[in-house]
Amino acid sequence: MKDHSIRSGYVLFAFWMFLAPVASTKAQVFPGHIRGTVTDTQGAVIASADVKLTAPAIGLERKAISDSNGSFSFVELPLATFDLMITKGGFQTVLQKGITTSAGQVNDVSVVLQVGSVSSTVEVNAEPPLLQVETNALGGSLGEQQVSQLPVGNSDFTRLALLLPGSTNNNAFATATFTINGSRSASQAYLIDGASNTDPDNRLQGINQGGNSATAATRLPPDAIQEVRLVAAGPADLMETTGGVMDVVLKSGTNSFHGTVYESHRDAALDAHNFFENLAGIKKAHFVWNQFGVTAGGPIYIPHLYDGRNRTFIFGAYDGSRSVLGTTLSSAAPTAAQVQQATALLAAKGITTNAEAPAILALFSPLSGNFVVNNGGS
Repeated sequence: MKDHSIRSGYVLFAFWMFLAPVASTKAQVFPGHIRGTVTDTQGAVIASADVKLTAPAIGLERKAISDSNGSFSFVELPLATFDLMITKGGFQTVLQKGITTSAGQVNDVSVVLQVGSVSSTVEVNAEPPLLQVETNALGGSLGEQQVSQLPVGNSDFTRLALLLPGSTNNNAFATATFTINGSRSASQAYLIDGASNTDPDNRLQGINQGGNSATAATRLPPDAIQEVRLVAAGPADLMETTGGVMDVVLKSGTNSFHGTVYESHRDAALDAHNFFENLAGIKKAHFVWNQFGVTAGGPIYIPHLYDGRNRTFIFGAYDGSRSVLGTTLSSAAPTAAQVQQATALLAAKGITTNAEAPAILALFSPLSGNFVVNNGGS
């Protein structure tokens, strides 16, 4: 009988600094892109319109002026929800709310200004595009709500790939557990916030690899993930391999303190007997699994010393697990008849029985013949 206890704790801290101006930050960290065109009700473009983009949750604000073609563009944006305000003398102000940025996606916004007073505001709620035609990337993505609420075994975010287009299950666990569009799983790459998470030795993801009982040695908690994207084909700056890329964007703190606490419990009470336990009529092997964690984020705020609201944010996550795993063994012990037969055979050949043999045979007592045992008391 064996009773294995696995104890492991995983700590992951992800820190972001949203420091103005953010335009100087690499696009790998801020992959959002919002662009659009300003026109009137007749379809004529409007130049020199004032365009202001704000993200209230993180205090970010950008300004631009539409060019001669009525166009404007904001690049290198964090993943957040934005409000877009367009003003122009002689026209009503338009406020478009709820524009959510996503990695690898261009938010194309068409703004139509109506003749009227600039003090009058027309509010519009943004709708996500049904088809992304601004980029040549092929694949799909899962947002924060989907990642946190979908049931994922052992908190392995890479299993989310099986929910995205182009991926299939790979039973050869020597490499990844999925393949993309029939390519070799060893040809895939993994990114976290634009940085490589690919182990060059075995082409597996660096985080969420190894460990015991199908549980990674170091896990990235799903509650710390803002978005998971699977790209089968895309631009050269993203596609470092021929097999596709799994790109993960981590969460950041915001102006409000927020966090999550979770606990997942499983034990043998709701598990079925395995075949050998049923065959021998014995109790189920002992099994207890607890997985738990916490995430927290917000502005860095030290009273009378530093106010990081709208400027500096922090986010951290912890994920741990405790497991007690029993093992059911099926084997065979020599019967009294077999011992007697072996002793007689040795005597017939004039071979003296080893003096240690009775002590070894006594270790099987009271087992005899085929048997099944586990650490459940049988």
